[in-house]
This record gives sequence, structure tokens and C-alpha cells, in this order.
Amino acid sequence: MTPSRPLLPVLPFLFVACVACSAVPQRVVVNDRLPALVAALDARPGPKSFSVYARVESYTDRAVRKGKILLLGRAPASLLLRALSFTDDPLTTFRTDGVEFSYWDRQGGTCLRGDLCPRNLQRFLPLPPQTLLALFSGGWPLPEHCRSTATLWREGDQLLLTCPYPDGRALQKVWLDEGTLLPSRMSGLDANGKRWSVELGQWKGDEGQAPHPQRIRSRSSGGELLMEIRQYQADPQLTEDAFVPACPDGIQPTAMECE
Repeated sequence: MTPSRPLLPVLPFLFVACVACSAVPQRVVVNDRLPALVAALDARPGPKSFSVYARVESYTDRAVRKGKILLLGRAPASLLLRALSFTDDPLTTFRTDGVEFSYWDRQGGTCLRGDLCPRNLQRFLPLPPQTLLALFSGGWPLPEHCRSTATLWREGDQLLLTCPYPDGRALQKVWLDEGTLLPSRMSGLDANGKRWSVELGQWKGDEGQAPHPQRIRSRSSGGELLMEIRQYQADPQLTEDAFVPACPDGIQPTAMECE
């Protein structure tokens, strides 16, 4: 008969495993706090428009690119994103007035135009337009349907808001500081299966300005984008045609159909 093996040597390993398990924050539903959170966000003042100047690094399997980005936004849905070289020469320009968009690429010599739809937008923007607009307007993105479908959790010293998209196939998550209700990171999965995530650095609130992130990291299957915010201005004077979709003179636009 084979003698039984002693259990005592196994105990230290069990203890270590239990210590590791106990370090994982417990997640508790706190949906009773959701109405107050939404009310606080609605009451938070923010600029109607903004201007952002950032250093950017882009990493893909093919290349590493470094340059600058000029980002202009105006509520409710207008956005301009222009990639610049280190000598401030325009490389690409994306414009949307909330209905249509245009995208010009100097290297390819092409200009695309089309209606807004998720599949079109994910080709040209690191994050959804409403996410970019919200991040630099003193808040964080809370889609309208989330007010009735979101679940709020307490996870350690943070709050976690999970929100399914209307089609039920995608999900957005936002982690917030419980005291300030400012986001620390967020992630999303769109209806086309594209995943994105953002890590927000320290939020800066200059006198007379809305809080805004200083560092944004976006990851997807296509690569990684890192933005370091260098200049931020709330409610700048913007021309009326800044967000009108347009192609440079002499370039015939190519239509981009929604799929």
C-alpha cells in the first residue's frame, strides 16, 4: 500500500494563492448611484468648442510614425482632425459636420467623401467622434441610451460603468474616480468587431477651462496611437467653414458608401 503524501508542504502555496485572490477588487453593483452620477455630468459646465495641439506617435506592423495633430471640435457633432509633419505641413485632414465627412491624404493624393457611419469612421479616427468631443469638453462619453441600459459597479476605489450598444453586440466600459467622477480609462467594442481602449493621464483643469486629458493611448488591431497634449484652448474663435467636408481644389472626391 502506497503511503499517503503529506499535505503540509502544499499549504504555503495555497496561502499565496489566497493572498493573490484577496488582492483582486470586489465588484459590487451600485446602480442606485447612477441617477446622481448622470445628474452630476449634466450639471458640469463645459466649452461649446475647443482646440487641441498634440504630439503623436503611431505604431503599426509596417512603420513607426511621429508627428503632430491639430484637433478642433464644436458641439454637438463637428470635428476636424489634421495630421501634421514636424514642420507643420498638413499630411491628412478629416472633417465632419455631423452629417457627412471628408478625408484628404496628401501622400496618396486622394480625397474621400461620404456619410457618417461606424465603418467609415473607424478607418480614419482613433476613437469615435462623440468620444473625442466629450473628452475635451470637460466630461466623458455617455451615449444617450446608456441612461437606461448602463450598469454601475464599485470596483475598489473606482466606479465602473458598463454600457451595451443598442444592437446588443458591442460594449463600452468607463472606469471613473469615485470622488471626481473623471474617467481614468475606457474601452469599447464596436458593431464591426473593432476594439479600442484609452488610458487617460492626469486631468488638467486650468482656471476658466474645463478639465481635459493630457495623454491618450488608443489601441486596436491595426496598431497603437499615443497622443501627448501640448496645448488646449476652450471656446476658441472658429470659422464657420472649419468643419464643412471639402476636398482641395483640383481633386475629384471619391464616394465612400456606408456598408
